[in-house]
Amino acid sequence: MTKLGKIIGTGLAAAVAITAGPFATAASAAQMDDCVLNVQSGKTTCYTSLASALAATRGSAQQVIGGILFEDRYRAGRSLAIEIGNPCVTSQTIDYQVNIPLWFNDLTSSYEGYSNCLVQVHENTNYGGRYDGPRGYQPNLSGILNDAASSVRLW
Repeated sequence: MTKLGKIIGTGLAAAVAITAGPFATAASAAQMDDCVLNVQSGKTTCYTSLASALAATRGSAQQVIGGILFEDRYRAGRSLAIEIGNPCVTSQTIDYQVNIPLWFNDLTSSYEGYSNCLVQVHENTNYGGRYDGPRGYQPNLSGILNDAASSVRLW
């Protein structure tokens, strides 16, 4: 994998490197719009398409996608897939939570849960402020939370 030379913060004190996926070329590295954030490591890996990002995750027997945040309504535009260790167990408790990386902060307009997870987005980092969810699918975050999510919980 090739480092893009750009370090981003996760909203926590830690910083993570954005890396290019195995199918990226040097020319396309700057155009990668679909990324996977691993909750355990904090590492974000970007790809040239959402299909490539999901295929890379399916190749790992130890990780699954818990939810995907989309820049535009109805699952369109750039995306951030949240990679987790195991499917969510129940919708009664929070299974995973993470601050949205700075480069995707305040961009979410729709989201969808996967691997038995419901998604809840929060206005502020560390799960503060107004929130939407938990839901399996939110096609349009219209109003106050559109382009305003800074952290996410998976139930």
